[in-house]
Amino acid sequence: MKKHGYRLLSKLFILVWSFVLLGSFSSFGKGFGKGGGASRFREALADVLCSVDLLDVRVGAVVIDLETGRLLFGHNQDELFNPASVSKLFTVAAALDILRPEYKFPTIFKSVSKPDKDGVLHGNLYVIGRGDPSLVSESMYTMVRSLREIGLKRVTGRLIVDESYFDEVKENTGWNCDDSSAAYRARAGAFSLNFNSIRMMVRPGARPGLLAQVVVSPDCSYVKLENHVTTSRRRTWIKYSSHDDGKKTVIQLKGRIYYRSGPRRIYARVMDPAAYAGSVLAEMMNRQGIRIKRNPLVRPVPNDANNTILVVNSPPLGQLVRNLFKKSNNFQAEQLLKVLGAHSAGAPGTWENGMRAVQGFLAGIGIRPGSYRYRNGSGLGDANLFTPMQITKLIRWVVLSSGISPEFLSALPIAAADGTIRSRMADTSADRNVRAKTGSLESVSALAGVVGGPGRGGLVFAMIMNGRLRGRIRQMWKFQDAFAAILARKSNIGTEENKKNKDHSSGHNMFTGNVEHANH
Repeated sequence: MKKHGYRLLSKLFILVWSFVLLGSFSSFGKGFGKGGGASRFREALADVLCSVDLLDVRVGAVVIDLETGRLLFGHNQDELFNPASVSKLFTVAAALDILRPEYKFPTIFKSVSKPDKDGVLHGNLYVIGRGDPSLVSESMYTMVRSLREIGLKRVTGRLIVDESYFDEVKENTGWNCDDSSAAYRARAGAFSLNFNSIRMMVRPGARPGLLAQVVVSPDCSYVKLENHVTTSRRRTWIKYSSHDDGKKTVIQLKGRIYYRSGPRRIYARVMDPAAYAGSVLAEMMNRQGIRIKRNPLVRPVPNDANNTILVVNSPPLGQLVRNLFKKSNNFQAEQLLKVLGAHSAGAPGTWENGMRAVQGFLAGIGIRPGSYRYRNGSGLGDANLFTPMQITKLIRWVVLSSGISPEFLSALPIAAADGTIRSRMADTSADRNVRAKTGSLESVSALAGVVGGPGRGGLVFAMIMNGRLRGRIRQMWKFQDAFAAILARKSNIGTEENKKNKDHSSGHNMFTGNVEHANH
């Protein structure tokens, strides 16, 4: 009875407040379910939000019409929330608008003199990073191959890495969530590799009692592994950490792995991005037949090194943001912020100048300074605060008023298809009809994106939960997924088969949180 009473009171409050905000708008919502009408649409959305399971959770939700910008549903839509990784929407939109989708990140190789006719470079080889957020081992291999193809066979000096395009601050002060060594807290660097992380594959030894087998990728002299994981008959438990010993990144593995376990994949951050990338580059050069000393140095390029040997460009920014959105890559978001700082205020790029560039962009689209808090590009920790309405305003501007809509929208995860929502909303009206960015922390669960498009009943929405959500994130997904499925039905873009087989016209089970399509 108490739960039922709470639901009725909550639903009544949300509906009354929605009618105060929106009025009747009786013409809106025709075609929704069997009853049609704005009131039925709002009632369905309100039913999602009034679950007793959200009693201790602060929820903000908003739906606006894509074409007109009219508010169709709102609950705490103008209150500030921590959106977690939904913050990446602001970072990426600013980067695409300021740098443009065709922008490429160059990596430049220079020297004082040209290689001689025998392919010998007398002196040092300088590599200058410009913040490429996409450089991985495979593309570095191609980079070295290009050096080989222009005839370089030997360098008598050393490899010098210039990372002066960024300042020396590797960690954003807004990353106040924890002090983890995990790859999601990877450090920034103008010359970076593999998202500044190292991968370890841990396998059990031949029998219990023996040390586990660990393979480090890429295998380079800059990383030192201390393996203390034993093979055990007990359940797997592995803890890892990384620290700088002054010369190398030391990664410590502790714990145990079940003797019949499959391989466990672990990613840890490296402490000195330039030294790590430089070490891998030098070793890769030697393996491909370009002899060079294996211990690179990190320092600025001298003024007399004005001979450009090779320039390697990244794929276009419009292509790179797909990985950033689909996998919610924190490292790439923070790299973009520093590049924006260098682009707008000159090198070295800083987070402060990057944030100013984003703030200037937001002011230009009508999101005034002081009405939000933006302290990092990725959404880590509790540094960022935005309202659900500001999020939808940004998305609508991108879709209708900018020249970056194709790249931005195509990068967003697609419900039941890819990215961070690939296993969500399957076989509902939202299946492949919702493009949205997720946000997740121990105290945050968020979903924001678009349903449909211009001329197709397009809706823009945001739903954010803040509270004690540890162990409850997937429960929050059920409410978000139900909310999105209602919007997809309202847009009349869900397939008839999905409507008949899964949503059952009114979709009552979805509204109560008993979501039949939840896979988790």
